[in-house]
This record gives sequence, C-alpha cells and structure tokens, in this order.
Amino acid sequence: MKHDSIIVFGEDFGRHPSSTQHLIQELSSYYKVIWINSIGLRKPKLNLYDFIRIIKKIYISLFSKCTKNQKNIKYNNIDIINPKAIPVPTTRIARAINKYLLHNLVIDIINNNNLKNPILWLSLPTAIDAVIDHNIQVLYYCCDDFESLSGVDNLLVSKFEQECIKRANYIIASSKILMNKFPTSKTYLIEHGVGKEFFSSQRIKLDDMPNNNQPNILFYGSLEEWIDLELIYFSAQKLHNFNFIIIGKGSANISKILTLDNVYYLKYKLHNELPSYLQNADVLLIPFINNLQINACNPLKLREYLASGKPIISTNFPSISKYQDLIYIANNKYEFVHMICKAHHDQDKYKAKQRMIMVANETWENKAIAIRDIIN
Repeated sequence: MKHDSIIVFGEDFGRHPSSTQHLIQELSSYYKVIWINSIGLRKPKLNLYDFIRIIKKIYISLFSKCTKNQKNIKYNNIDIINPKAIPVPTTRIARAINKYLLHNLVIDIINNNNLKNPILWLSLPTAIDAVIDHNIQVLYYCCDDFESLSGVDNLLVSKFEQECIKRANYIIASSKILMNKFPTSKTYLIEHGVGKEFFSSQRIKLDDMPNNNQPNILFYGSLEEWIDLELIYFSAQKLHNFNFIIIGKGSANISKILTLDNVYYLKYKLHNELPSYLQNADVLLIPFINNLQINACNPLKLREYLASGKPIISTNFPSISKYQDLIYIANNKYEFVHMICKAHHDQDKYKAKQRMIMVANETWENKAIAIRDIIN
C-alpha cells in the first residue's frame, strides 16, 4: 500500500527556507502533510535571543494547537502543529516525557486526520522519540554532519542520530560525504535543488543597494562561525573601489567588517527578495571556512547563485567540485581577491548561460519526484 501522508519533524516552518521546506512544499501536491515545528537540537544559552525564543515557544505550545499554512497558496495541503516537548532531552526522565508527549501527538494526528499509511519524516535526529511502533515507516533526511555541526551538543545529537540510522527505512543524504556515513542498503543521495526560474529572471534594483556605480560584490546567508569574515574583511580592504554587500543574520560578530566604508550590511531579507539582489550584483561570494561541517555540506546558495548566471567566487570544499569549471575557486585570501577582480571582468554570456543550464534540471520539483519514487 502506498503512503497517503507525511508527518514531518523539522525546524519551525517559515523561519528560514530550508531544503526540507522546499521538498515538502513540492511533496504536498502528492501527499497530505502534517508539519511538526522544531523540538530543538541544542540547549538554550543564557542570552536575550534564546530567552525570547523560549518565551515564544512556551506561549505557542500552550495556546496554539494547529494552524493552516496561509502563506503559500500553491502549497495549501500542509497543516502546522506546535508540539509540547523538551528540547534536546539529556536525562532518562526527560526522554521518557518526550516519548510520551510525542507518541500521543503522532497517534492523535493519525486518528484525527484518518491517515491510513503515513510516513514519518525526520529532519532532526531528536525527533526519533516520536516513532511510535515498528509498523510505521521512517525516513531520515540528513543535510548536516551532526558530529561537527556548530551550535549543538554534537555528542548527544550524534547518539540520537545513531538511533535514527538504525530505525529508518529510508535515509536521504544531501551530499556524498554524508551518504558515506550510512548503510548503503537504504541510503539515497538527493542533492539540494533550486527554484531555477525564480532566481534566473531579471529583477529591478532595490533602493537599499549602493548607487555609486561601483561593482557590487554580494554574499547572503547565515552569519555564523563557518563564514570566513576575515576573508571578507581582507577582500573589502584591498578592493576599496568595490561595494561589498552582506545580507543575513546570525551570531557572528561583523562589527570589524562594518568599519570599512565600502561594506554595506543590508541585514536579513525574505527569501522572495533575494533574486532582486542576485540579479543586480556583479559577483557572488561563498566565503566558507574549511572545517568538517563545511566538508559535508551542500549549500542551498550554491545552486541559487548558479541559477542567476552571475560569476561566483568560492573557497574550496567538496560539494563545489561538481561545478569547478563554472566557478572561481580560491585556495587562499590572495587568490580570493584576484579572482573577484577577474570575475568582475568576466561577463562571458556563454558561461553565464552554462551556469544556468547546469542546474536547469536540479529543481525542487524534480528532487521531490525522486523522493516520491523512493518511498513508493
């Protein structure tokens, strides 16, 4: 019997455009989808940001049961539920409480929605406690190396992941390095997709972009410890006649970069605003630090950048090798600066077209179809 529905344990829906959300929105055309907001991967820190998030989580958990996704008219087959659960339970008692809460939640979801053959989709290893029995099938979707992922209790989350690996009927990995961690008999490689038309279409220049006729060098993404801020600072300092535009938010301290007059921090932008910035940039940056987390990653922005057709400068990491003929890859900060200059003068329309062609078939729709074929 084919699956009629998917119960997803992922991050908070709509908080950022993750690969899970892209895939599930496509899969919602084929399945009834129940999305369970995040039960957490890390213990909160003693800071204002985490305190506010905790208060919001408690309020939503107590006073909100289920909301219908109204933001995406195209994908209207998704119900969103805010669970009652202990984030990253570290004791037997905490895990027992979580299992009780999550088991009952899954049973209620199945009964209330009359689901006949659901599949549990786990994007967070800590959601393994939601698995209620051996009859329900489980898909573990892995996009990160949890043994090295920044900001989480790596040892604890890795233990949850081992349970996911053992229990899962299907494992989907987003990169070859991640795939090699799992049993070959039930593991499939599905690399990230892209909204090709969304990122390749021409857009008007927005008012907050620099208007000084200097080349625009753009980076967008999470501003976390895996971004080489010193590399951006060095490049902006050397290329003072170039505008360096940074879009994003995170825990990294960017105050040093902002002391430079040619650096423009536009803060966080909605996903549907990003193409306007891409299409009005001259060069796009992927300044990642070389570490275990980045070695295993398959960044969404890589294909989004390629879909725009714009020249791309990147530090060297495994997932970039597939596109090495179309991307400038720098191995040190001096190469990085040199290649920004070179890429600025590279307005080869054939290369731009080749970048877009390279990801033409790597749409989220095609990736979702591949997953549908696997679980059916």
